Amino acid sequence: MGEKIVRPKVTKGTTYKVHTGCGNIYVTPSWSEDYLIEVFATLGKAGACAHAQLEAITRSISLGLKYGVPVEEYIRELRGIMCPNPSFDIGGRVLSCPDVIAKVLALEVDFELKLSSKDVEEVATTRTSSTGQCPECSSMLIFQEGCVLCPSCGYTKC
Repeated sequence: MGEKIVRPKVTKGTTYKVHTGCGNIYVTPSWSEDYLIEVFATLGKAGACAHAQLEAITRSISLGLKYGVPVEEYIRELRGIMCPNPSFDIGGRVLSCPDVIAKVLALEVDFELKLSSKDVEEVATTRTSSTGQCPECSSMLIFQEGCVLCPSCGYTKC
């Protein structure tokens, strides 16, 4: 393993606001001179568990970047991860918070994301075969009268 790059006191970053099925996510990649050194993310209306997961993902990415792991490796690993509530933003389909992080990092380093035909088929199948899981209790959602409903806890999204 290489030497750890020390984070300078001042970095420069841009914050991206992206709509996801779980609410707005704010992703901030930070640069030190000419290399990406860390990334932060927060989810607007998420509970403690979602915040903890995002913090864990971004801390792990930041640590790897400081040890010289190429950002493209994170992009390849995170892109295409799907949650039960995909949405549209940032120039196309948003599959999950990790997928958003991958897309933002790709924009930052000008890395072209290419979905394979298998990826496209999997997204289309998932979208048409179910409405996904409830973001509050993880039960299966149903589509009724133009809305997505959770019969277990009463969650609704119209």
